[in-house]
Amino acid sequence: MIPEATYLRNLRLAERVRDVPGCIVECGVWRGGMIAGIAELLGPERQYFLFDSFEGLPPAQAIDGPGALAWQADRDGPAYYDNCSAPLEAARAAMGMSGARRVELVRGWFRDTLPAFIPPAPVALLRLDGDWYESTIQSLTHLYPHMARRGLILVDDYYTWDGCSRAVHEFLARESSAWRIDRFEEDVCVLSCPQPAVPMDALPVFERDMVEIRVAGDLHLAAEERFSVVVTLVNRSPWDLRSEMPHPVHLAHHWLSDDGRTMVLYESERTRLAPVLCHGGSAQYAMAGAAPAQAGSYILRVTLVQEDVRWFDESVFCDVAVTVV
Repeated sequence: MIPEATYLRNLRLAERVRDVPGCIVECGVWRGGMIAGIAELLGPERQYFLFDSFEGLPPAQAIDGPGALAWQADRDGPAYYDNCSAPLEAARAAMGMSGARRVELVRGWFRDTLPAFIPPAPVALLRLDGDWYESTIQSLTHLYPHMARRGLILVDDYYTWDGCSRAVHEFLARESSAWRIDRFEEDVCVLSCPQPAVPMDALPVFERDMVEIRVAGDLHLAAEERFSVVVTLVNRSPWDLRSEMPHPVHLAHHWLSDDGRTMVLYESERTRLAPVLCHGGSAQYAMAGAAPAQAGSYILRVTLVQEDVRWFDESVFCDVAVTVV
């Protein structure tokens, strides 16, 4: 259903989030061709969440505009496509061809499925193809708070249906959001968060051996149990690591599944590097946190973050095996 040129523009926009950690969400899947192309581009290790009724579109309302009402009433029209209905199996087959291994298809109306959905990681790319006002406002309401700082929102029907564009405008105004609305190559609507200038005290991306993190032994914890572990930090970089404003460097951690593929809990408590860990120095810190609520085997990934600048979890980290009972 998507014209070839528009399909390729969606892929070029998806390319922009290749280095943004997080999951991918599509609301309005149809046969799954667009999200399958995105998955093939962004790789099999991402998590992909596909929301659709798989029963077609809900009834258009007056707020969606006379064009939407006329389109849905014209059941014999060449662009009706059975009210955009397609079986879930078609989307599953498309994703199977993409090579994506971590795919969840969620059947149902957005008003029923999205309120309970908590993504396991920030959303790097959100693609909205729900056509109408209600579908778009529901998607933005429940997923915008989970967007990654450098993530993108693609809105397929912004230039097609009045209700979709009204929902975008109303939502951004309601949230007092500074996200920008751009028309990519005079075609695709993309929402993006304005990025701050790189601060003067921003540290570069560290090479893997520049900073070493060590934690001794594995952990055995009860569900939600508070814990404290001793972390040794060795700073071989040319820079001092400071927990000072405006962009302090802190010890932090993620919780991952035991195979390291799924982010279970992204954000965590911070541990200050007090007063400063000079280049060439080492120090020990007591890092506190809480175990996940569900029993199981996990990886506790200890890393560094420079607040409002970047996480260093791709090159500076130590993984600890944890059993939660």
